Amino acid sequence: MSNVVNLDRVKTYLRIDEDSENDLLVELIEFSKEDVSLSTRADYETYKEDPLYKMLQMIIIADGYENRSSIDYVFRANNRYSALCEKLRTMVEDYD
Repeated sequence: MSNVVNLDRVKTYLRIDEDSENDLLVELIEFSKEDVSLSTRADYETYKEDPLYKMLQMIIIADGYENRSSIDYVFRANNRYSALCEKLRTMVEDYD
C-alpha cells in the first residue's frame, strides 16, 4: 500500500464507510496537494510521504469535508495547521 494520502486513507481518517462521498473526497485530496504545496513551497512529488505534508493534507481535507455546506467555503486555518505549515516551510527552505 502506498504511503501517501489516498481515498482509502481519507475514508478511514474521517470514518466514512459508504462510497457516496468518493467524488468529493477525491476533489478534496487534489485540492489539499495544491494547497499544501502553495502554502509551504513543498513539491508534492518530493514531500508526499513526509508525515508533515500528509498531516497538513488531512487537516485541509477534514475541514473541507466537515464544512462542505458552509456558505463562505473559506478554510479556517488553526494553530495546528499554521504550526505544521511553518515547520514544513522551514524544512523545505533548509533542504534548498
